[in-house]
Amino acid sequence: MAIIWQGFEGEAEGIGGDRRRDRRHPILLSLDYRCTQDHRVSTSGHGMTLELSSRGLSFQCDGALDPGSGIELVIDWPVGGRPVQLLARGEVMRSDATHTAVRVQRYTFRTRGNSAPLTASADA
Repeated sequence: MAIIWQGFEGEAEGIGGDRRRDRRHPILLSLDYRCTQDHRVSTSGHGMTLELSSRGLSFQCDGALDPGSGIELVIDWPVGGRPVQLLARGEVMRSDATHTAVRVQRYTFRTRGNSAPLTASADA
């Protein structure tokens, strides 16, 4: 199976190609992130989503993030006229100088400025 990703064409790795449980949808949205290790913020920054599903996402950022780090993301969500944000918590699975893959563990939506806690689970 041939794949094309950011101008690279090659063979899909792994048994049976893509083994994700949920389909990822290509979507470009602005985001802010904050990585934590040992309950302390280790890195923060801005980026842009590339793909999104209920259990994971990939995004562009400036610099590699540490795999295994906890990560919190705030993504501006396009809803007609309302300032809505998607809040997500998860784990950095892979990262290189420009792309990061995250397994989402919890997520929720909120109106911008509301500090409601994250309550939804990606397993739901």
